[in-house]
Amino acid sequence: SAGYAADLIDHATATALLDRLTRLLTAVAADPDLPVSAVALLAPGEHDDLVRPAPRRPVPHTRVDERIAERARTAPDAVALVDTDGAALTYGELLDRADRLARVLGGAGAGPGTIIAVALPRSAELVTALFAVLRAGAAYLPLDPEHPDARLADMIADARPVCVLTSDADKHRFPDVPILVAGADNAPISVPDTSDPRSPEVRDEHPAYVLYTSGSTGRPKGVVVSHKALANQLSWVQDAYPLTHGDRFLHKAPAGFDIAIWETFWPLCAGATVVIAEPGGQRDAGYLAALVREHGVTAAHFVPPMLDAFLAAWPNDPAGSGQLPAPRLLLCGGEALPPATADRAERVLGIRPHNTYGPTEAAITATAWTSTGPHADTMPIGHPVWNTGALVLDRRLAPVPVGVPGELYLTGDQLADGYLGRPGLTAERFTAAPYGPPGARMYRTGDLVRRRADGALEFLGRTDDQVKIRGVRIEPGEIEACLTARPDIAAAVVAVWHADSGAPRLVAYAVPDQDAHTPDVDELRAHLAELLPAHMVPSAVVPLDTLPLLPSGKTDRAALPEPAVDTESRYQAPRTPEEAALAEVFAAVLGRARVGVEDGFFALGGDSIGATLLASRARAAGLAFTVRDVFRHPTVAALARTATTRRPTEESAASPADTLPGVNLTAEQRRSLDRALGGPGDASGIADVLPLSALQEGLLFHLLLDDDTRGIYTQQVVLDLTGPVDPERMAAAVRVVLEKYPNLRAGFVPLGDDTVQVVPERWDIPYRFAHVTDDVGADDAGTDDAGTDDAGFEEFAAAERDRPWDPQRPPLIRFGLARTGPDAHRLVMTSQVLLIDGWSSGLVLTSLLAAYTDADAERTRPATPFRTYLEWLDGRDPLDARAVWAAYLEGVTEPTRLAPAGFDADAATADSAAEFVRELPADLAARLAARARETGVTLGTLYECAWGVLLAGLTGRDDCVFGALVSGRHPAVPGVETTVGLLFNTVPVRVRVRAGESPRTLWRRVHDEKSELFEHPEVSLAELQALTGAGPLFDTFFVVQNLPLPDKATRYGPDRAVGVLGHEVRDA
Repeated sequence: SAGYAADLIDHATATALLDRLTRLLTAVAADPDLPVSAVALLAPGEHDDLVRPAPRRPVPHTRVDERIAERARTAPDAVALVDTDGAALTYGELLDRADRLARVLGGAGAGPGTIIAVALPRSAELVTALFAVLRAGAAYLPLDPEHPDARLADMIADARPVCVLTSDADKHRFPDVPILVAGADNAPISVPDTSDPRSPEVRDEHPAYVLYTSGSTGRPKGVVVSHKALANQLSWVQDAYPLTHGDRFLHKAPAGFDIAIWETFWPLCAGATVVIAEPGGQRDAGYLAALVREHGVTAAHFVPPMLDAFLAAWPNDPAGSGQLPAPRLLLCGGEALPPATADRAERVLGIRPHNTYGPTEAAITATAWTSTGPHADTMPIGHPVWNTGALVLDRRLAPVPVGVPGELYLTGDQLADGYLGRPGLTAERFTAAPYGPPGARMYRTGDLVRRRADGALEFLGRTDDQVKIRGVRIEPGEIEACLTARPDIAAAVVAVWHADSGAPRLVAYAVPDQDAHTPDVDELRAHLAELLPAHMVPSAVVPLDTLPLLPSGKTDRAALPEPAVDTESRYQAPRTPEEAALAEVFAAVLGRARVGVEDGFFALGGDSIGATLLASRARAAGLAFTVRDVFRHPTVAALARTATTRRPTEESAASPADTLPGVNLTAEQRRSLDRALGGPGDASGIADVLPLSALQEGLLFHLLLDDDTRGIYTQQVVLDLTGPVDPERMAAAVRVVLEKYPNLRAGFVPLGDDTVQVVPERWDIPYRFAHVTDDVGADDAGTDDAGTDDAGFEEFAAAERDRPWDPQRPPLIRFGLARTGPDAHRLVMTSQVLLIDGWSSGLVLTSLLAAYTDADAERTRPATPFRTYLEWLDGRDPLDARAVWAAYLEGVTEPTRLAPAGFDADAATADSAAEFVRELPADLAARLAARARETGVTLGTLYECAWGVLLAGLTGRDDCVFGALVSGRHPAVPGVETTVGLLFNTVPVRVRVRAGESPRTLWRRVHDEKSELFEHPEVSLAELQALTGAGPLFDTFFVVQNLPLPDKATRYGPDRAVGVLGHEVRDA
């Protein structure tokens, strides 16, 4: 069966996971000696579907400059450009000026395969110059005059242009290259030649432009884009988002950014008008808003942070009122578009922005998403544009299944030729495509994406620059979305800073809405703490008036101010022994020389893992509080007031039996526990007191943390019975079972700093009987009428399951018997995981039917009490166990996750849990069992290895970790197989997949690696995760269950007339 979080994946995705696992198991059962890498995870035909290119779309073999010239010839008086001063330039004037300049450029040596650098401020003159270079058949290289001289010199030296076209004021900046100077009156140099300036030798494959982008080594690299790629891009975008002759497109991007091509040549090819923003105006949202209104701009492109600023600057006007002219077309790109920003644009402007994605190496835009409605979680980057392929591949360049993260590779006409003068780098990033026609290339983007079931792509982040906090991947966009969803926050960005100790810390920067006051940072953190898992809550929130922006409009992360932590200037010394002890623990955990009593744990760089360590070390120092207390009371003073004092221990992780001496309680403690259970307070109502195991402590913490999670820890086992079952005799059998195993009657009651299991002396039998058919009268004694339709039993079982649990109000187990027909009954046992594990469930039901048969015999049948197991647990050497596990987990530095970054599995509720059952074919199960026997490993190891290999294929990792349940029944405990209680434990299983290794070899190696761990099944998962420092190690569990359920061949009851037809194990 597969259980999954329905708010994370749908049923189809979960089904596909089991399909892949079944396919893998079938392959290894057939040939356990083939290489693991040869096992296909994709279904037949699925591989071809994932790499099959979309049908080609015909694109006119017309260069961009020819399209513009055709518009000039058919409508010479139509306005092409509105300059920064408001002056208009018609299409006829634009063509005339461009052609005259093109002749000059041709005379200077411009032609196919050559480069002309253009260093002019944004203006009609700049657009004319770029158009002229294309008319001359050369490729243009835009140089931003705002860039430093050194960077411009590097680009000139690398590109070696024929000449630089620049202004008289800037010509001195280019001493080592020929110069052409535009006239001081903003008119290009006049040449009285009227010949056609176009070069007949220009072909689609010739370069159209060269743009420089940042390089990872610090040296910029020139991206060469052909006429073919540019024509394909502009043909697609005009088809996808048609512009008319009446449209006006805002041009605000610096010419060195590829989006400037959209803002100029797209509207000019469509016959529309380009409205040009003055140099530097792209950084002034107020100016842009005024320009859009003044000139009636109908279409624009924004980088999301600049869109936020633009929307904040837009006058308050109900969308659609018609009082203020607003754009009809809005596109976004350059950064992930937060859904909150898209929603805000619809509220302010009455339109939804469309999302685009594309690196410079793929000619502006490679994929696009046409937005039609709100997006609750993420905004897809959409589908590939015309004649472009999008492959999602793993590290072996194999396609990954739908829904699985992989690296995005782009193919097709949109690809750039490569990097100018950098053949090695070009070969590294533009490689031969393994799928497609001979000679096909693909570009490695370095972006992590996931393909949805509808084919749309979702951007997940970078493969080489992930944001990680202690190995946990975090999507800053999710945190940013939580901030910007508030009405008082206009924009936000989240970055990672490193504390003095080197530990990374999340920092959020928030820009308040123009009508809001500066937000209280503590209140913002509290707000985030309510919405996000603890490891995603920033340790600091920094208010800013505006976000620093790059010339492209993207957030300038390098200019974000470092969060100040000035503890010395406001240091307050401890005033009590508790504060002094706690301040020392704060300082030790945070790596600081000293910490004042009013200093906040998170403000000093702490995080959720640190909070766990803080609580543990404080407990060893004699102060007890919970991790949740740290979030509620983050200062030394507040925590000292909250903490309770206890005797310091040398080993903070000592077993409960060390700190809670079981029945050795004071009289007052016993009376207190009696009152907690509703007794008279004289301690006569207490039969026994037991400590909690580490696993019970952990489960109880999660239960109490959130009421919504309580249903997750409920389990049900259903037995189908045949024969005449006596309801009253079954009730008596329930009493026998709860007397035989008294810990089944326990409640979990706080006692000072700790919690104990209290077994009451007096208790009601947790049993209910009901008819769910109409074959018997409803007047039978002791019955409930649960309905007479086929759904009656499910209603009965759901009622048993859905009744809430209170850990302090035992028993936390209940039994139900439903009569479903003549001589047909279904027995339901519902229990809290706090109380018993799966193996114990089988023991209890077997004991129940044995007691139903012969109560006296069952009372005397030997069973090892749960207390015996707890005593054995108390005597274990924790240091030895941790050393063994530390060696096993050495090298694990980050978690293995199937879920998207930022998804918190611990936050799942019972409502989000779903399950379905898939049975392996009997012949396959038999073959797998035979393979396990002949290899000398357990069947469980074989299944675990299969899941590990599947995880490796789905995550692109060779070293995978997932959770597994171990019985915890150590043979050193006499009769442990008869013990009823919570003995199992969740532990990490590590599967390292090696190239060329066979499944059989993998089974043996994993079996050997786990062998020493069998001696130490008791170490808690929290301790194991702390050993790696990587936080939660996994988000998937693989459970192999073999429960000792009642035998179908045995007959029960005083006359042996009752049989068991089958069973069903249900999780909530």
